[in-house]
Amino acid sequence: MKKSNQWKLAWSNKGEKSFPPAMHENTYLIDLPEGWLLRHIFIAGKNFTQSSIVYFPDPERRWQLDNLEVKWEMISNRRTPNFVEFTSRLKTPEGWVVKELLTTKRVRSTEGTSCISLTYVDDKEHKWQI
Repeated sequence: MKKSNQWKLAWSNKGEKSFPPAMHENTYLIDLPEGWLLRHIFIAGKNFTQSSIVYFPDPERRWQLDNLEVKWEMISNRRTPNFVEFTSRLKTPEGWVVKELLTTKRVRSTEGTSCISLTYVDDKEHKWQI
């Protein structure tokens, strides 16, 4: 079976009312022989766009791009005068991808920074409850 090495858009919150118009997130996937590469991009203008990539296994090929529904689940959402932090998780065939977005950028400001990180948590039986 020939695999495509191009990123496929699997999820986006562009246009949702909870974000300012110029700010959104996209999740992309590449199908690999034994799993997936997931790339998540946080877009908040040219100075604050961040991206992160993580691999997760799917040796039994339970995911198929044609009928895949990607759903990020919020774990925590914390706002202070100095930063905003969002932590979410995505259920995968053999565990979870955890995403943390941290930003110190204020709306309509050119000051501050943002970062995004992804990690894979092995949990074949999906015992992690929140």
